[in-house]
Amino acid sequence: MPPLLSLLLLLPGVAVHGQDCNVSGDCEGNMLDLTFTDSLDECVIFGLRSLGCTYVSWNQVLGDCIAYTDCTELDTTETETVSSSVECPVCHVPGLCLGNLVDQIHVDTEEQCVQICGEMEDNACQWTTYYQDGQICILLETCSSLKTCIDCYSSSGTCSTAQSSTSTPAPSTTSKYPTTTTSNAWRQEKRLFLLDSTLGSATLVSLDGSYTYCQLPVYPAPSKSPAVVNFMPDIGAVVACGEYVNENSEGGRCWYYKGGSVWARLPDSTDSHCPQATIDTVADQGWWIMGFEQTEGDTTCTEDWTSELFTGTDWVPGPAHPPNGFPGYYCVATLNATHSLFTGGYSTWTDSWLYNWETNEVTKTSPLNQGRTFHGCAAPEGRGAFVAGGTFTDGNGTFNVTSVEFFDSATERWSLEPALGLFDRAAGTTLLTADQTVLALLPGSDQVFQLDRDFYWTPLQGVRLPAPFNGYSWTKAVLVPDNFALGCN
Repeated sequence: MPPLLSLLLLLPGVAVHGQDCNVSGDCEGNMLDLTFTDSLDECVIFGLRSLGCTYVSWNQVLGDCIAYTDCTELDTTETETVSSSVECPVCHVPGLCLGNLVDQIHVDTEEQCVQICGEMEDNACQWTTYYQDGQICILLETCSSLKTCIDCYSSSGTCSTAQSSTSTPAPSTTSKYPTTTTSNAWRQEKRLFLLDSTLGSATLVSLDGSYTYCQLPVYPAPSKSPAVVNFMPDIGAVVACGEYVNENSEGGRCWYYKGGSVWARLPDSTDSHCPQATIDTVADQGWWIMGFEQTEGDTTCTEDWTSELFTGTDWVPGPAHPPNGFPGYYCVATLNATHSLFTGGYSTWTDSWLYNWETNEVTKTSPLNQGRTFHGCAAPEGRGAFVAGGTFTDGNGTFNVTSVEFFDSATERWSLEPALGLFDRAAGTTLLTADQTVLALLPGSDQVFQLDRDFYWTPLQGVRLPAPFNGYSWTKAVLVPDNFALGCN
């Protein structure tokens, strides 16, 4: 930026002329349109497809992007806002450009891709997307929007090769995926543990195709129907708790399995947990179980709230439910060491709440785009959270929900993502995470689906479940490390 312009921008109400790029302050001019984006570059792309737009302003905190027909002055007191001419180059932005395709070729570097675009006759190429992993260069005439992808970057045709360096740091907002190449090493490092809640049978499934599956000792509780099953890394064991109460069992009986020929007893939980209306999550503080309570002496479930935490040695009271009351059949995912996320649920549908482990406070956050219950959720470490599947009920009946949504923990906003597909059942969808990879088990299918680099759900090749997945109420599924139950293959 010229020194004189830098000096003038220190004053509010400074006139702006020419092609100013990424300057501090908010445009004052004729507002044309508004949207929300994750970066200034995406805001510029929005401006390019807004007829008559010459400038955009983007608030770095709120994420709102305003398109202007002109920018007569720049209000530099708005320090959280940056502005750019739509003629400014857009360089090395994470994402796939969606627009009119010109060609796709194989080149060694992103710099070569941008150079080839700039050298095409008649300005036929205006945008590029470069996949680093496959070294694929996509040449486009237009770029109407960006789609999330792994290790792919887009640039405008006005971007010089020096600017489109792959050393450019990633944006500060949360990304759904890391910007480094995601390998499939997790397929050798993880196995899938399944527990059938009608028979109590336990199965270990290979995810790398090295074997099909092997049987583990049967879950020993009398009813064979635990309310929740998870894996606790701190004790290196699969843990299971809660079951239908009958004359041969006590509510809250809990067990763990580390391998070998038998399960072992955990200390009994304090509460009796309803098998089909209880959810859980593993946080740094321990294994958190919450949900409806089961009446002692029969299989009736009440709508009384239960919440307790297994620390690895003892049971202690768990966090409270959201202040609007406890929604049944919702989902909870742990985002990081300090926060867990409540989503959906019967009667609350679109509500989302954040629980702060440090302050013990529950605060409301952005609502889901689609109301849902009996859905799956998972949180890749440091990336936010996904929800998928479930059902929705209104005056016209109950419907499958096949949509997928992503919660950006930096902006606390939900975005709709490609759907799981058309399935006869969506209630009881299970989501799992492995090394930033999101997996889905879909009711009625014997396949394991992976969210791939193009952000679509594809089945893992060579992997089949021993039987079609029956939904999380009846088939409990967790990922375990490859050294779990050694000798089972």
